[in-house]
Amino acid sequence: MNDSSIAAPQYLGFILTNRCSGSCGHCLYNCGPHRRDSLDIETIRASLRDLRALGFGGTRIHLGGGEPFLVFPLLVEAVAAVREMGFVLDFVETSGAWYESSREAAEKLLILKAAGLERILVSVSPFHQSFVSPQKARAVLSLCNKFFGPENVIVNNLALLEDVERISPQKTISFDRYVRSVGVAHTVTALWQNSLPLHLAGRAAETMKPYLPRLPATSLEEPCEGNLLQSGKWHIEAGGLVSTGYCCGLAYPVGKQLADWYSGFSLADWPLTAMIVARGVHAFLEHASTEADFEPDPEGYVSACHACQDARLALWRKGGYPELAPDGFYEELIRTKRGARSG
Repeated sequence: MNDSSIAAPQYLGFILTNRCSGSCGHCLYNCGPHRRDSLDIETIRASLRDLRALGFGGTRIHLGGGEPFLVFPLLVEAVAAVREMGFVLDFVETSGAWYESSREAAEKLLILKAAGLERILVSVSPFHQSFVSPQKARAVLSLCNKFFGPENVIVNNLALLEDVERISPQKTISFDRYVRSVGVAHTVTALWQNSLPLHLAGRAAETMKPYLPRLPATSLEEPCEGNLLQSGKWHIEAGGLVSTGYCCGLAYPVGKQLADWYSGFSLADWPLTAMIVARGVHAFLEHASTEADFEPDPEGYVSACHACQDARLALWRKGGYPELAPDGFYEELIRTKRGARSG
């Protein structure tokens, strides 16, 4: 194992806010109404400058959340900053939950276009349509097509919106009702064929566990070094927390010192990352059992990431691990688990 091996970012997403109007059942970052943290434009600009200094000017940037339209002034500033500093702005991602009227929505889209936005991604699925009506999603898509052109509107994923519309074309529908309407087999098939992608971690692991086979933690494996350090997909969120893969809740408090952190990265500074990378999930679960009295769920897990996430929650509760961040991720995970038990 190379002690300083982090793949350069091919793609970098700025999570402008963890706040969202919904608590979508698939959310990898555990965003929702209870989350309030947001990035600031100074951290965004400093990160972009450091990417340039590191020679990563070809990194493709996207802006998301949570729901980035809930921090609209910051969204506009971020679009302009990315374009002004010469980076490719791949897209802004939204669920359309912010839509209130055609006139107001059109004004916001035109402001973003004037700031330099060329492409937008609208996320739709049975998870999103638990909080955003299909009718509202269609209205947002129509306006995006009008102002950006259909070729510059990415829909993630239209087949799933159509699936929901067959049940409830105008009103929101809970994920549980969707499953009852179409059946578990159809649900799993539709999600795996159309979600881009569905990671069984974050809130998705808890949402999907009633519908998927659950296996003992000891039987689950994951190529952690590749997923964590070599993915080439970074995200930066409030507080200058940097994650280098899709291990949400495992992030590095970089602040505005991205170049210094990357250039001086050593696994010796990050013991949990080092353990996961060098020894794998099983050793990590054993560590959590010893250090934080973690007990694996006797009913099993839907993925190795699901088991690891539970172990990290136990260690986060114990405290003392700066890379277990942000706190809001774990607070929301506890809230999700309590909701599942009460339901």
